[in-house]
Amino acid sequence: ISNDDSAKCALKLLLLWHPNLASGQPTEAAEPINKVNRPDPPPPPPDQRWVSLTQFVPTPGTKPAKLRLPSGDELGLTSWRGLFIELSEWLVRDGVLTHDKCPVSLGKSNAFSTVNLQPRHPNGKEFLTPHRLSNGLFLAPHGSAQDVIYRCRIIMKHLGKDPATVHVQVG
Repeated sequence: ISNDDSAKCALKLLLLWHPNLASGQPTEAAEPINKVNRPDPPPPPPDQRWVSLTQFVPTPGTKPAKLRLPSGDELGLTSWRGLFIELSEWLVRDGVLTHDKCPVSLGKSNAFSTVNLQPRHPNGKEFLTPHRLSNGLFLAPHGSAQDVIYRCRIIMKHLGKDPATVHVQVG
């Protein structure tokens, strides 16, 4: 290397570095050699206004403002009851909340349900404030905010849907 001039030395080193040059007919690089490869920038921080159904913990005195479905559709809400009804209607439209999936039990005893063919629990007790869904099933959407979130998680898991894919925004 020390016996050659700098230009010849550089060419020899390039031949060692990139065998493509040895053929005498080098091909163009896909990217410029001088391009600095930097990692992609980190994703933006998550929107703190939206919380997944699995992470959501309602606080007293709050009301839900919106429900974001896995499709990205956002539905306006005015109450916790409305959140459960909208989520259930989405499951009906999605074709997963059907008559053959009922009752949707609330616990291991199967005595109480949150969705059923009739507005009553399997133990015979009537739903307190039933809501009839568009496909004729009955929903028991009563209870506190915590109860409603629990019921939303239960129904989604029962139907094989991941509650983490649904998000809530409090207003």
